[in-house]
Amino acid sequence: MRDQGSVPLVHGVLCVDAAGDIRWMRRFPERVFEILLDPQGNLQAFAPDGIYTFRSSGELIRREPRSMKGVILVSMRLPSTR
Repeated sequence: MRDQGSVPLVHGVLCVDAAGDIRWMRRFPERVFEILLDPQGNLQAFAPDGIYTFRSSGELIRREPRSMKGVILVSMRLPSTR
C-alpha cells in the first residue's frame, strides 16, 4: 500500500542547460546506467533494453536495441595483501 501523495519510482534522463533549467525529460522503463555525448553533440542514454540517442532538442533520433537477458554481471573481490 502506498502512502497518500507518493508516486511510483520512475527512471529517466533530464537535459539541463547552463542556467540549471530543465530543457527536457525522458522516462525509461528501467534504469539508465550510462549517459554520453556522441561526436555530433547528441545525448546517448544506455539502458538494459537499448541505446537511445536524442538531439539537444530532446527529439529521439534512434533506438538501438540490445538485449541484456542472459547476461550475468559479476563483481570480483581482489585478494587481500595483508
